[in-house]
Amino acid sequence: GGPGGERRRQRRTMAAAEEKSFFRRPLPSTCVAFSSAEGRALFSAALAKDSAEPYFALAEQFTTQAEPAYCGLATLVMCMNAMAIDPGRLWKGVWRWFSEDMLYVASPIRFI
Repeated sequence: GGPGGERRRQRRTMAAAEEKSFFRRPLPSTCVAFSSAEGRALFSAALAKDSAEPYFALAEQFTTQAEPAYCGLATLVMCMNAMAIDPGRLWKGVWRWFSEDMLYVASPIRFI
């Protein structure tokens, strides 16, 4: 036991997790990171040309996908909420709002 044993156990657990998982993924070379200097320049240019208007409604509705395979559902939820589409049913409490769990997925997540 002791503190040294616990630290060794934590290091082994972390090493095992790193072997079987990943933290973030690099963007493909054809993509530009939004927070990079080039990404900021592109966004500034879009603002200057008044062609970034849809960004603001989408940014207000930003959501992180609940499951790695559900990126399409998260995108759909963001878009429907940004367009102020009423889902016609309750989300939480008295609020009507789209969330991923409200959308029906016919296949189990392991097949998505």
